[in-house]
Amino acid sequence: MNQRGYHQALLDCVMVFVTARIVFKSLRVAIERRVTDLKTWLMDILACPAENCRNKLEIDVYTQHEIKIDDESVTEIDEALLTCPKCDRWYPVIDGIVCMLPDTQRMEGKQRIEETKFLRRWKDNIPSRILENGTPFGLSEE
Repeated sequence: MNQRGYHQALLDCVMVFVTARIVFKSLRVAIERRVTDLKTWLMDILACPAENCRNKLEIDVYTQHEIKIDDESVTEIDEALLTCPKCDRWYPVIDGIVCMLPDTQRMEGKQRIEETKFLRRWKDNIPSRILENGTPFGLSEE
């Protein structure tokens, strides 16, 4: 291969690399926006998973942070409480993850410990009906 052919091959490789970076960045932004959009509309359709309830959940956000996606700023929820006004069930959001396990799995072990810590940490912000009589448990049961 002569020098001209070598330079052309090198230029072709650089162009492929640059094109791939542009495509992957566009895909990443599209995926992040899709996930963000999902979080926005998720609260509109999220319902209490308890059998015979299915009521719309309410959310109280305790901590959140902003992230930048290109030039847009998006709010991410870190800690919050989802509550059902019909059956008084509550579901914590811990480290950005909604904990919506069945009551039986929330009543013991590590999950119970983590959710009790959550209740204690945010007890000044949590409605008293949840702290006292929330389902599957409240702080008054201790």
